[in-house]
Amino acid sequence: RSGQTSDLSAGFGAKTQLRPVFLPVKATSVVSETALQTWKDRWLQAKRHAQGVAEVSCIVLSAADALRQLPFHLWTWQFTISVARMAGRLMYIHMLPSCQFVATIFLALNWVCNGFQIQLCGSDTRSPLLCGAAGAWNPAWPAIPITVFIVACSISMVFVVYLQPLQRGHFHSSIWTSEAGGLPLTCGSSFWTLSGLVLWDCLLFAGILVLPYGIMVEILAFWNVAFRGNRFEYVTATKALATEMQNRPLLTT
Repeated sequence: RSGQTSDLSAGFGAKTQLRPVFLPVKATSVVSETALQTWKDRWLQAKRHAQGVAEVSCIVLSAADALRQLPFHLWTWQFTISVARMAGRLMYIHMLPSCQFVATIFLALNWVCNGFQIQLCGSDTRSPLLCGAAGAWNPAWPAIPITVFIVACSISMVFVVYLQPLQRGHFHSSIWTSEAGGLPLTCGSSFWTLSGLVLWDCLLFAGILVLPYGIMVEILAFWNVAFRGNRFEYVTATKALATEMQNRPLLTT
């Protein structure tokens, strides 16, 4: 937290403070000269991002060293939770999606091979609520609430960061605010444009694109890190030059 004194100050003999430095960043998508080259560059970029799984072993080793070397009284509840959150966040990003995908595939195969039902979740099961929530009777439905949350969070994030400041008149002289994310108006509002784009991406393409750019690259990263270490060829991805945005007038509403 900004300006908060660390709980480890007594152990290190001096008070330490951490202050975040927030830098505005606009991440543009990969755009090459042809569609085929764009897909290839996005694949290389996704492979590079997936190599972050190597940090999982690093944080586990660091936590193990800290557990063996730091005095016991420094392991406060807050410090322990912080270490667990750092390790858990990396596992959630790089390992949980792949494990969940493999488990869902085997569950679906078992469901199909056994006459569209799970042996432990038949008609006489004692836990119908648990079986239903796990997707034993319809493996696809548990993804529905997750998709709803993804759509809602994506729309809210872009709206709050890019559109809302201009509508409220905050920092109106800022180029960042005046640009409003470069979204054109639909029915007099850029919010409907944003909602349509997010729904189009999440409902039609997210399930397809997550296979090559989400699951396959992570599995390849597991293999590379396990047998080759964190070594890979860094290939930069071509980004859009936004020439269209340079010629478009800034939004004022």
